[in-house]
Amino acid sequence: GTFPDNPDDMADFQCPGLALFMLPQEVDDPASVLEDMIAALDLLAIELNGEKWDHKREPLTLDTLQYWRERMP
Repeated sequence: GTFPDNPDDMADFQCPGLALFMLPQEVDDPASVLEDMIAALDLLAIELNGEKWDHKREPLTLDTLQYWRERMP
């Protein structure tokens, strides 16, 4: 899906989920970008009263975050 073109329509907009992703080979500092993405994920979950899920569509755990961090180039 996509967000409404008009910001005034956001109040009525509903979405079952958002996906955040990155291509580590496309950024200068993948570890830093990952940390920024995790921070954005945390903020979105708070602001939107959402749940955080991993790439397997399971609840995001500290173990999964550590797994991602260890695989950054």
